[in-house]
Amino acid sequence: MERTVLRRLSVFAGGATPEAAAHVCGPDADESHDVIDVIAALIDKSLVLADGDTDVRYRLLETVRVYAGERLEQAGEVRRVRAAHAAHILGLAERAEPELRRRDQLRWADRVAAERDNITVAFRHVLETGDAETGLRLIAALLWFWVLRDMEREAGVWAVAVRDMAGGTAPPGLAEPYALCAVTAGLVTEMTKEPGPTQDSMQATLEGILDVVPEAPAHPVLALIEPTSAIFHGDIDEVRRRLRGVQDHPDPWVRAIARVLGAHMGIHSGDIDEAAAEAADGYARLRELGDRFGMIVALGAMMQVAMARGEPADALRFGEEAYGYATTGVSPEQGAAILTQLAEARARLGEVERARADLERGMAQMERIGEFADAANASLLLCELSLQDGDRDAARAHADRAYTWVEQRGHRPDFAQAIRRTYGRLGCLAEEDGDVDAALNWHVKTFAGLRNDALMGNPTVASLLEGLAAYAAARGEYVRAAELLGTAHNLHGYRDTASYDVARTLSAATRELGEDAFTTAYERGRLVTRDEVFNQGADLVTSI
Repeated sequence: MERTVLRRLSVFAGGATPEAAAHVCGPDADESHDVIDVIAALIDKSLVLADGDTDVRYRLLETVRVYAGERLEQAGEVRRVRAAHAAHILGLAERAEPELRRRDQLRWADRVAAERDNITVAFRHVLETGDAETGLRLIAALLWFWVLRDMEREAGVWAVAVRDMAGGTAPPGLAEPYALCAVTAGLVTEMTKEPGPTQDSMQATLEGILDVVPEAPAHPVLALIEPTSAIFHGDIDEVRRRLRGVQDHPDPWVRAIARVLGAHMGIHSGDIDEAAAEAADGYARLRELGDRFGMIVALGAMMQVAMARGEPADALRFGEEAYGYATTGVSPEQGAAILTQLAEARARLGEVERARADLERGMAQMERIGEFADAANASLLLCELSLQDGDRDAARAHADRAYTWVEQRGHRPDFAQAIRRTYGRLGCLAEEDGDVDAALNWHVKTFAGLRNDALMGNPTVASLLEGLAAYAAARGEYVRAAELLGTAHNLHGYRDTASYDVARTLSAATRELGEDAFTTAYERGRLVTRDEVFNQGADLVTSI
């Protein structure tokens, strides 16, 4: 019995829990206690190591594991034992999957993380034997773990391999696991390819994925794929309609996340009151479920609502809560992006030096992990803070750094907002330097082809219009400047009085036009819609 157990333990690359050892090393469940007794004897002989106190894992020294593996092969047991090992890993992953969206998600995420080496062994067995069912079920069970731990590349490697092995259609009874595998493989491959995705390629990939998603799917991720896919068409009303369609989904997590996504759509379209209600409702539901990841997403919306309403202290409180979740085991890479939002709230409260420190720290983390669009946004906020302090040299350096990060990636849809913000800021810097021709060129680049960027949110477009309003004022076109500020207000859903460009343009235009004429032009600008701005594009600039 000792030799049998030792041979079978060799399949565990990352050590085995007592449960796993009993499942794989014992012929049947009735002998599980015998297996543990045998392992105890092997520990006494120093052939097996026991790590941990409450969560014990049995490990073999590498030399012993290699020797035992050779004996396993000689005994002709490799395939059967590895199949039992893969079945155990699959069982653990499927038990963990729904718990990763509930109160014990951290404990279950840690349990799955402890098996990463064994997960690799299981996938290798799946691919060597062509076991499509186990492979697809493993992908489906592990997808949310990979999302929580920011492990998209690892997810993509296995998903692509299993998808290619499974072929072009779902095996019988595996429609949802197959669709989840296709989702993971398609999106991760698209986002990590060189030189990066385009909007057309992303849309084509998503449409291909939708073809394999079954009607009325039960899995939460699949339930949200169809509603969120409308974002790529820029039809926010359609996104909202589809999200309302899943607000009665059987899974309470889907019902909660649908409301949070609705909040972000409200922010996207400038409906701050709707966003506030949806975010608060979704957050309350997610808090009841105990899902920290969902609460991070909800708190992000709540931060933006609070800033729009001029309540930076509330935004700071929401952001600190979100940052706490992100840095304690849930989506740690989101923590760096949250620092940018925190910095904006801190700066609004007068904590400028701490805001700068948050931005520098977050920017360094984002550069390290390759999130260059988010890093550029942080650098642009540093630029804004420098301008408010009157330090134009520092402002120029921050804007130039953002440009370095985004310029070669401008074709990617995930960089569209960052690159237009960067162009707009460079245009404003040129305008303040008195170089009107250079400013014109930068602003033309900012708005060129805008109608093709359907993913562009209203907050970004509004900030671009604010910069263009400053350019119009510099050209002496104060009526046009007031109109553009009004349009920015319409898209934001509020007047962004904290903006550097709004403050300087508002002062100049009001002074030159007088309160009544300024208000008339401003209110006229508020009648201009998002669609009209997108359709005009660069004509907005050249008409000034």
